[in-house]
Amino acid sequence: MIKAILFDIGGVILNESELEKEYFKFAKDMLRQSDIKLKDEKFDKAVKQCILSFEPSFTRSLVQHFVKHDKKKCNKIVNAIRENVKNWSKNHPQKLNPGIKKILQLLSETYKLTLAGNQPSAVKNLLEQYGILKSFTTTDVSEDIGISKPDPRFFTDILKKLNVKGHEAIMIGDRLDNDIIPAKSLGMKTILVKVGIFAILEPRAPEEIPDATVSSVSELPPAIKSIVEQGE
Repeated sequence: MIKAILFDIGGVILNESELEKEYFKFAKDMLRQSDIKLKDEKFDKAVKQCILSFEPSFTRSLVQHFVKHDKKKCNKIVNAIRENVKNWSKNHPQKLNPGIKKILQLLSETYKLTLAGNQPSAVKNLLEQYGILKSFTTTDVSEDIGISKPDPRFFTDILKKLNVKGHEAIMIGDRLDNDIIPAKSLGMKTILVKVGIFAILEPRAPEEIPDATVSSVSELPPAIKSIVEQGE
């Protein structure tokens, strides 16, 4: 029986399209300012290569692709990119994905809902402003937990606070590597929302295949219903 549903934040609850544009614009600027000769085609190819590498940190993987073994330069650029994302998000709040507020309200009447995102704690202020934080039973994100996805301990911490077991929960995320694979390893059911730059990822083995795949959050209710009915 499904008792709880875990929601990734970026891509699932919040639309990240504008943030992605700013992320890559700033990343290219930082690399060029570090005396790295960079053509857009070369950068785009590296982005795809780093996504498909399934590395835990996409940002570090991307920067290392260009700076190679210069650890000091790598750390400097990675930290600058992360700081820029944080600051840019403060001044340009991400919008809710269309329809997600109503979906959360309806699901919260039947299931325990929880946040499950790699996010700063401040993101909860934004979700409060949008009137959706009240739909969640627990609201800890990676900064609160002190552990980030794809570390399975991130998920076990959340499950423990919800007082549910892995097979009693569904994880909904937009990344196969960070969300689906570690959640499935703990026995959770999974739904992949194929949006954003990580939509190109494909399962490498049968055990990595999501229980359902959707192209927008509007498809979540029937996907959840199908998974629940299969378990009855």
